Amino acid sequence: RVQEIASFVTKAVDEDGILYAFENCECLETVTFGANVKTIGNNAFAYAASVETVTLGENAKIGYMAFYNCSSMTSITFAEGDQSLTIGTLECASNNGVFYATKIARFDVPDRVSAIGAYAFYKQTTITTVTMGESSQLVDIGKYAFGEATKLANVTFGNNLRNIFEGAFFKIKDTTITIPKSVALIDKKAFANVSLTALNFELGGTVPLTINAEAFASSRFETVMLPARLQNIYYFYTFANVAKFKVVDVFKSNTKLKAIEVEEGGKSFAAKDGVLYEVSEDGVADTLLFCPVAKSGTLIVPK
Repeated sequence: RVQEIASFVTKAVDEDGILYAFENCECLETVTFGANVKTIGNNAFAYAASVETVTLGENAKIGYMAFYNCSSMTSITFAEGDQSLTIGTLECASNNGVFYATKIARFDVPDRVSAIGAYAFYKQTTITTVTMGESSQLVDIGKYAFGEATKLANVTFGNNLRNIFEGAFFKIKDTTITIPKSVALIDKKAFANVSLTALNFELGGTVPLTINAEAFASSRFETVMLPARLQNIYYFYTFANVAKFKVVDVFKSNTKLKAIEVEEGGKSFAAKDGVLYEVSEDGVADTLLFCPVAKSGTLIVPK
């Protein structure tokens, strides 16, 4: 019931070998990889329902459905090492992620992980905590990587995070999120259908930031301060194939939002009386982009 994949094996699955090495295996409980295992292929342990714990060697690359539907899996341990590691792939077209339907409750992202692939923990209903340390090298969190992980209530980002792709945290449970100043992209629906009561952007930094459509749709926070480095927050809507309108729906369906602020020094956007404006090339806030739905009182539009 303990299967050790010996250290002399260079690939659990190679290009000419068996693609589904241990798929549907019903006798494994513990899997330990040796240091020389370079690749754990796609589907390598898919549907291996008895696997409970996995220990990876320092060099192992993980295919996009490597542990798909390992329904008894509660623990994965990564060996220490210097080599950059990718979990799954960012190009995964289906929702069949690496750890789909496992029972991992906590994921402390190893510092050397540079990317968490698309759908990696999609619809994983037991995970409650995802933590990235101060030395985390994680750059990319893929499409719906933690989407619909409905018990995920604690997320801590690292200081090198760059891209949070579409739906990465769609419909999780967390109520407070802090976005590091290293982030360049918050893609569409990245945090949609999350009942956020607080959204915090780490201020300062020089990395231009783009926030795409419905990124924080259905949130519940009342105020938000956007960073000065914000470069884009709207998309163009074309009407009758002629007229183009700038549409801000990043905060769509947030019926609690009362005011938007922008960090001092912003060159692209500014806020006045809680309302968001676009700043022209000559430094004038001359386009009213978005008025929060819960704003009350009097609005004076600048001349």
